[in-house]
Amino acid sequence: MTDKTQIKPPLSGLAYGQIVYWITMASSFIAMIGSVIANVTKANFITPTYWITAIWQGKSTAEIWEPVTGSLPVGHWYLNCLATGDGITALGISIGVFSVILAMVVAGIILFKEKQILFGALAFIAAAITTASMLALTPLPS
Repeated sequence: MTDKTQIKPPLSGLAYGQIVYWITMASSFIAMIGSVIANVTKANFITPTYWITAIWQGKSTAEIWEPVTGSLPVGHWYLNCLATGDGITALGISIGVFSVILAMVVAGIILFKEKQILFGALAFIAAAITTASMLALTPLPS
């Protein structure tokens, strides 16, 4: 027996969920490949043991990066080292973050078409904030 009172999810929510799901699945796979490369080969920007040890010691972002590079990385540092395991891992993570931007824009367009102006505007604002963060226009935590 089927319940005829089932609530149908909104199209904007379905679009958002599907975009985030599939892009995140792909980005997780990329990050996993990068992690395997980082732990199995010596093709690394920074050794995995350094990352893990520094994090478990509770070091700040600046304390982790400055001994290795001299300063905090700016922007998409990993694009210059995509042949390394940690570069590929960071690329996968960045693609996962990008999924939210794309999903918010698509959801915002759908919301505007459905005449839900406030929620559409909020979706575009959230996409703009995430885009600013991805473009390194916001400061990194220290």
